Amino acid sequence: MLKKINYRIIFLLLLILIPVGVFIYKKTPTENEIQNPAQQKINALLKKIKEYPTAENYLDLSLAYYRINEHKKSIEAADNAMALKPNYAHAYNNKCVSLIKMGKHDEAIKACEKAIEIEPSYKLAKNNLNWAKEMKRKAQ
Repeated sequence: MLKKINYRIIFLLLLILIPVGVFIYKKTPTENEIQNPAQQKINALLKKIKEYPTAENYLDLSLAYYRINEHKKSIEAADNAMALKPNYAHAYNNKCVSLIKMGKHDEAIKACEKAIEIEPSYKLAKNNLNWAKEMKRKAQ
């Protein structure tokens, strides 16, 4: 009789605790879930580029890297965009701002000048050219 009671109690406890445990159990997040939204966007863009390696996708990747201060990678992505679309003013502009952030002002000026040469009315590139020149003056 004692064995039956112990088994019944154990069985009843399991019936109660197992469902509670399911609600309490916290799933261990995957590496992708742990990453910040910017890194998730970069990963999505890298995946997209594998399928569709367009200049526009590389430009988006360049901007995403710029936003997390990965300037070398931003420049590499901009260069990839320019390799696919040599007269891509936006890619030259992205390269310009990353070069400014890296303190490479002469290269930044050349990149912005090229963007403006391609698209003379490109206001953002003109602003960034002025920024590059100002940063160069301050660095001297």
